[in-house]
Amino acid sequence: MDGPRRQATRILAVSLLVLLGGSLLAPDSVQTWADTQPEGWRRSLATAWADPVGRLSHSLGLDRPLEATADDNHLRLFGTLATHIASEEIF
Repeated sequence: MDGPRRQATRILAVSLLVLLGGSLLAPDSVQTWADTQPEGWRRSLATAWADPVGRLSHSLGLDRPLEATADDNHLRLFGTLATHIASEEIF
């Protein structure tokens, strides 16, 4: 059976991997989060994390699937809305 230290180490390692993976897959969200932090050490720390992760994600192309999905959703939502508005008769 695992001891409490080993279990805590696993939880910490999984949390860090999820943070890194999520940051690489959605760097725009991390940058938005950093920009909305209050002035001070929190924003400095968040920006220090967001900037290099965003550059790395973009250079490796890891942000492309999310951008493609967001573009498709935008076209579906607003294309349908525009078609619906255009098809209505204005009296």
